[in-house]
Amino acid sequence: MNGLNQHEILELLKLLQRMNLKQLIKLKEIIVEVESGTERLENLINDFNKLF
Repeated sequence: MNGLNQHEILELLKLLQRMNLKQLIKLKEIIVEVESGTERLENLINDFNKLF
């Protein structure tokens, strides 16, 4: 939750409370995919930087 202020965190918690189990499961899948994509992107950037 880097960069979120207290108000944004509270709004996020309210939203999560309103979500049903199916929505929460899908959200978790999306987060896992984003984290995986971020890691792959970081690896590509590191590999690119090693070329110089």
